[in-house]
Amino acid sequence: QKEIVVNMQKNPTITYNELAERLKINPSAIQKHIKKLKEKKVIQRMGDKRGGYWKIMNKAKDEYKNNNS
Repeated sequence: QKEIVVNMQKNPTITYNELAERLKINPSAIQKHIKKLKEKKVIQRMGDKRGGYWKIMNKAKDEYKNNNS
């Protein structure tokens, strides 16, 4: 889940399929992880599917910070 958040921080408009490709896991696994991250209020989807973006909630920004930055 950390890698999903890190990728969303780098590219807020990233899609499920792009995440799956980058992380080399099944898109359905990405969906499950994103659902859990939403439930934990780590991420929020802003806008619609096509024109929207991922918002990383303030409390999660430090916890999921990319150590390579």
